Amino acid sequence: PYYNLNNKDGHFDQLRGVFPPTLNLASTSDITANATCGQEGPEEFCKMVEHVVMREPQCGVCDSRSPDDKKRHDITNAIDGTPNWWQSPTLQNGKKFEWVTITLDLKQVKIHFFKFSFLFFK
Repeated sequence: PYYNLNNKDGHFDQLRGVFPPTLNLASTSDITANATCGQEGPEEFCKMVEHVVMREPQCGVCDSRSPDDKKRHDITNAIDGTPNWWQSPTLQNGKKFEWVTITLDLKQVKIHFFKFSFLFFK
């Protein structure tokens, strides 16, 4: 922990620390997937909720060609900062979708972190 001398009463106050800001490298990166739910047309998918007793299946339709963005689950949804998500094809379409590859190209990134902390006594 880091401490700061409180000049009012001569006591030390604990500070949270000095940390660099969080940087999301993915937000400016290129992302691709070799398969996405609905890329060949409308496709039904169901969220896995078997771990919740007595809960009905939660299913929907994905279609990457749909004008409705709620039905498109493109890989860019994974890094765009919205609540939207990427959806892989279901295994009902064949074992070829048992393995899906996602590639995140961070490009050339140089990051320098500086951390300074000072404690002065007078």
